[in-house]
Amino acid sequence: MTCSDLANDITRLVYAEYVKLKPTNKPKVKSNGIRECTVLASIVAVRNDGQSIDDSLHILTLTTGVKTVPDLEIARSNGKMVHDSHAEILAIRGFNVFLLNEMIQLKNGENSQYLLKSIRNSDNGDISKYRWNSQWSLALFISRLPCGDASMDAMESSCFTEDERLVNISDDDPYQYVIPSKNQTLRGRFNFKKKGYVRTKPGRQDSKMTLSKSCSDKICLRQVISLNNALTFCLMDTPVYLKYMIIPDIDKQSNKALHRCFQERLQNCSYPVHSLEIVSSQDCFIDDISKDKEPSPISVVKIFNDPECRVLEQAIVNGVKNGTYTKPGKPLRRGCESVVSRYGLWKKITDLFPNRDFNSYTYETYKKEFSSENKIRNDMILAVKKCLTKGEDWICTHRDDFNL
Repeated sequence: MTCSDLANDITRLVYAEYVKLKPTNKPKVKSNGIRECTVLASIVAVRNDGQSIDDSLHILTLTTGVKTVPDLEIARSNGKMVHDSHAEILAIRGFNVFLLNEMIQLKNGENSQYLLKSIRNSDNGDISKYRWNSQWSLALFISRLPCGDASMDAMESSCFTEDERLVNISDDDPYQYVIPSKNQTLRGRFNFKKKGYVRTKPGRQDSKMTLSKSCSDKICLRQVISLNNALTFCLMDTPVYLKYMIIPDIDKQSNKALHRCFQERLQNCSYPVHSLEIVSSQDCFIDDISKDKEPSPISVVKIFNDPECRVLEQAIVNGVKNGTYTKPGKPLRRGCESVVSRYGLWKKITDLFPNRDFNSYTYETYKKEFSSENKIRNDMILAVKKCLTKGEDWICTHRDDFNL
C-alpha cells in the first residue's frame, strides 16, 4: 500500500465514523439559515503488517472543535476547563485518556493490543512502566491545515479573515503582538506576511484574548516531546510519537508551508525531532470551514476503548461538558469536567493507582513526583519553545493547579 492509498483509506474511515456522531454533537443549520462548520481530527492506529483495512486501521480518538477558553476564564478552572478545544489538540488529549484506559485494562488482567507490560515494581510486583506495541504506528488526521504558521500562506492568498487590512499590517505595529515588547509571538492571524512565528489561536478582534498557542506550534512541540502528556510520559518506558499526518487536498503552496512549519522551524532544536510524514488525501470534509458558514460552538471528543462501554462520546462547550457551563464570576458546577480535562485525566491516574494517597498532592506537585522523567520532558519543552520563539521568552497561559 502506498502512502497515498493509506491516507485515502484513513480519510474515508474517519469520515465514516464522523457520520456516526450524535446529531446534537454535529454542526447544524441555524434558525437564520446559516450552516455551522467545524474541524475534524482523529488519531488512527496503523498496523504495520496489516493485510486489510479492517485489521490494519483502528480509530483511537475522533474529535471536532474550533474553540478555546479566554485566558481570564482559566482563573476559575481548577483543572476542570479544557483550555484548548481545537480538534487536533483534543485528539491528542483523548489519546492520553486512551493510554490510561489501556493501562487500567492491563492492570485489571485484561488484554491490550496496543500496550505491553514493560517494567514491574520490585517491591510489590505492580506494573510501573508500559510500552507501546511496535506493531502499530500512529497517524493524525486533520480535515484542514492546522491553525497558525502552517496555514498562513493559504490564509494570505485567500484573505480568509474578518478584516482583510490585517494582511498588510506593518512589522513595527505593536497591535499584532500578544505583548508589544515581545515580537516573536503574534495574535492569531495578524500579519500574514510573517512566516515561521509562534501564534496564539485565531479569534475575532473583539473577543477576549486567549494565550493558547496555535495548533501548528503545539504539533511542532509533539514532534520532540511525543504525544504523551506529563501524566503518561512517566508511565511509558519510551515515549509514543506520530508517524503520519494526513490532511485533505494539500496543494503545492501548502506543502511548502507545512515543510517550513514542521521541519525548518525545528532544524536548530537541541533535541531529536521525530519528523512527520505529511500526506495529502483526496476527499474534503463535508462540514469544513468556509466563508459562508459559522463556527460551531460545540467540540466533541470520542474515545474508542472506555473500559465500561468501550466507546465514550462527550460534547464540550466553553471548556466544560455541554449543558454544565456557568457564567463568568460563578463557580463551575460539580461534575462539569470533561474526561480530557486536567481534572479528568488526573482522576484516571487515581483509577490506575487506587491504593495511593493523592490527598497531599496538587496536580503540579504530583507531576514533580516523577522528577527524573519529567525533567527530561520539561527540558525538551524548553528547548522547543526556545527554538520556536528564536530565544524569546514563551508567553504562558494562566496557571491552572488544583486538588482532587
